[in-house]
Amino acid sequence: LYQRAVEMDPSYAAARAGLALTYIASVAQSGDGRANAPELHLGLSEARQAVRLDPNLGLGYQVISFGLAVQGDYSGGLQAARRAVELNPNDPDSMMALAKAQVRFGQYDDAVANAERARRLHPMAPEYYAYVHGQALYAADRRDEASAVIEECLIRAPRDANCLLIQAALQGGGGEVEAAQQTMAKLIEAHPEFSLEAERAYRRFGDRPLMEEFLQDLAKAKAPETA
Repeated sequence: LYQRAVEMDPSYAAARAGLALTYIASVAQSGDGRANAPELHLGLSEARQAVRLDPNLGLGYQVISFGLAVQGDYSGGLQAARRAVELNPNDPDSMMALAKAQVRFGQYDDAVANAERARRLHPMAPEYYAYVHGQALYAADRRDEASAVIEECLIRAPRDANCLLIQAALQGGGGEVEAAQQTMAKLIEAHPEFSLEAERAYRRFGDRPLMEEFLQDLAKAKAPETA
């Protein structure tokens, strides 16, 4: 759909940003850490072209932030997300993109604050918002609050893989081994491609020490090493 829209109107910046997102997401979801994948470079190229066409397109900077994070450029991803918020201070998607970038860059308290603000701005937000909020709270070592947010997510969407993932880590890290293993079983049922190998490649917490702690918490939940 986005490809067709760009073909019909090459100057349609929002369509280019949407097309870029599909390319980058395909790499992120592959789980093999292909930082030099052609699709990733193509996605970043399209996103940059989108913001050249429309310098005020917050979505374009959100997508650039995502692509740079997948590439391992966490500082660049943070800078792009900040630009998205500068352009749209009351846009919850831009605010959540910034929170996500801050989690990877290690700015956990700021990530919590921005995730909370994004959810206030978008009370009918999808489960992804609760996931990022819960992830930020987990990172900030506010585990009880993180559990409450993630439980709220799973009430609405019991098979949400991201929320199940954070719940398993919270339970594993909190010594609730049996509960963590049950949650992990649900996660694998919902997302059969999940593995510790894929998580290492995805770098959900960037290069911070928390990344290893997170993997250890998942290992306590008996996360599979490979899919």
